Amino acid sequence: GQGCVAFNQAPAKVASLEGVCITQVACGMRHMLALSAGGEVYAWGSNAQHQLGLQDTKMRTTPTLLPHLPLCTAVAACMVSLAISFTGRLYIFGYDHFLNPAPYEEPCAGE
Repeated sequence: GQGCVAFNQAPAKVASLEGVCITQVACGMRHMLALSAGGEVYAWGSNAQHQLGLQDTKMRTTPTLLPHLPLCTAVAACMVSLAISFTGRLYIFGYDHFLNPAPYEEPCAGE
């Protein structure tokens, strides 16, 4: 979240979130999510499996607002990311074959 991929040995402020009231954070394997008091979700880190919820797979070194999510009340992360909207809808993004398997298609009769 500091704008680089260097290892921090001591806690440091995330400058790009200065002035944003963060109420919850979630740590993924190689990414982070932060939830603001207003319900906005910010993500940064690896996006190799789309776990940041963005339309590409580029790494983000600073928190990036997720424009496609509605306002949320909670976030969670591990290999994928999850967010719960104010209306109670669950959003999951990123790919993990145990959590979001590819859809199984039953073969048609006669094949």
